[in-house]
Order: sequence, then structure tokens, then C-alpha cells
Amino acid sequence: MTHTPAVTVATRYTVSCLPEDDINTRVFDIEIVYRGNGRWAVQRGEHSCLGADETWAQGVKEYDRGDEWLDSHRVAAAPAVAPSPLDRRNMFNKLFSRSGASASAAQPVARTSVPDLSKRAAVSLTKHGLSSRKAAVYLVLDRSGSMRRFYRDGTMQFLGERALGLSQALDNDGTVPVVFFSSTVDGTTELDLGNYAGRIDDTHAQLGHMGTTNYEAAIRAVIDHYQSSDTTEPGFVLFQTDGGPNNPRAAVQALIDAKELPLFWSFVGFGNQVDFLRAIDDLPGGIDNTGFFHVPDPHGLTDDALYDGITAQFGPYLVAAEAQGILR
Repeated sequence: MTHTPAVTVATRYTVSCLPEDDINTRVFDIEIVYRGNGRWAVQRGEHSCLGADETWAQGVKEYDRGDEWLDSHRVAAAPAVAPSPLDRRNMFNKLFSRSGASASAAQPVARTSVPDLSKRAAVSLTKHGLSSRKAAVYLVLDRSGSMRRFYRDGTMQFLGERALGLSQALDNDGTVPVVFFSSTVDGTTELDLGNYAGRIDDTHAQLGHMGTTNYEAAIRAVIDHYQSSDTTEPGFVLFQTDGGPNNPRAAVQALIDAKELPLFWSFVGFGNQVDFLRAIDDLPGGIDNTGFFHVPDPHGLTDDALYDGITAQFGPYLVAAEAQGILR
């Protein structure tokens, strides 16, 4: 009797710019995955797929988009051999950027001055019936490994300036407490008109290692700060991230615990890993204290679009908070 030898066929190749034992290696993996019918997909995570135009799209499975989309998001063959270290670096630089440009040559975002940002924020507040309202503005910034490029290209510094512009139009003291988080709360700082230039960049540079996404730690840090302050105004929390939390249940519980306080959480999700943010946009039980604004590409985000998006749900929250006695 003749036995046919078993043949092992690889169906997934993984390339990373980091060592295998690095805590952030999964965040930076690029994978070439066999998707059937002799075709392969270049993926980042389980929900993001590279197209022929060198941009990332959400959806990797056959039923996600249809035949035309599949044709432009599949390749006919996987690599025959493992790439060299130089090839790995070049692949990472090219593929991990949404635009296809080198990650080391990211283009800086265009900036508006803080006084002009304040004027634009005021327009959005008026549009949503909030021109006479006051609130303490907080900023929470994600420092997980996948956020590195946004700190490098100035996006996060500018987001801090945009938060300060909102504060000038909404907050009595014009000061923005900032919480940086990854695996825990990495650090804090404050922004005001006398101390904002380069403040986000400088603080980030001093904090060192970039970890995972512990929403709960950041949420509870804001709660503690708000409760220890002497403000009588509600809090408006601009919470930026580019992915889901490492402990979803703990994050949800922290937001539920916060429902008894006059704190509104306006989540801004960069990129396409935003399923969790969509899910918490309307948490069950009590007042709806969360909002969600999706920003697939922060480099193309205008000031007006940001302010409109993050404040759209704040007015209804304030009305409900007053009706329920949470805000007096």
C-alpha cells in the first residue's frame, strides 16, 4: 500500500518591524493571508485590508464588499521566501501608513491658530444651541503603540491645540487637563494660552514606552480629577483613541459608574478599528453620557468638522442631565 506524504502549505505570512517578544509586535504586524480561490489579502489586524491604491479599507472577507472590491483588494500569490530585514523595513514603512507614504516622512497637518480655533469652536457651539453653556474641557490621548505615527507627524499636538480652542469658547478658566494613557495612565499635563506650544509633543516624549489601550484607567483618572476640582460646571471629555480597549468590560463599567456625574464623554476614533466605540455610543441603563465621532483619516479632518462632530450630542446630554437631576 502506497502512502502519500502529507504536505504542509502556509496560509498566513506575518511581517513586523518589532522583535517577536515585544509587547507591541501584534499592533505593528502586516499579514499576507490566503483568502481562497488562489488569492491572498494583505491585512492589518482582522478587519483592515490593503487595496491596489495602497490605502487601507475596512473589511477583509468575501461578503464584506463584493466582487469589484475584492478584485482590487487581492493579490494572486504570496511571497515565496521570507523577506530580508531591509525588505521588512521597506514593507512596513510603505504599508503601515494609510497613504502609502513612508512612515518616517509623514506629512504634518495644516494648523489653525488657537484664537481662530476658538472662533470656529464657537460657531459649532452656536449651531448646536450651546452658545450660552459652560463646561470644563478635558482631553484624553491614546499612547498605544499604533499611535506612534500620529505623535510623530504633529497630529496629536494639533489635537491638543484644537481642544484648547474649544476650551476658550466653552470653559470658564480656559485650561485643559490632559490625560495620556496606554497600558495605564502614562502621565498628565495641562494646556492653557500661556503654555501649549509643543506641550503635547514634549510631554509625550518624556513618557517613554507606549503600551496597550486601558480605557478604564484613563476614564477613572478623569473622574478623580473632576471630583477633586471645585467646578460647578459639567465636564466635556474629548477622548481620542485608534482602537478598542484591552478590557472592554472594565471600560464599560467605568463609563456606567460615571453616569451619576455630569460628565459627557465624546469619543473620537481614528482609523477603522472603531467597533467598540460604536457599541458604547449608547450604553444601556440611565443617561446616555457618551458620543462617538469617527475620523477615518485625521490628516483630512477640518476644524469645523471636528467641532461639529464632537459637540453634536452634548446639547441633548445636558438637557437630559438637568431633567434627571445629575446637573443642577
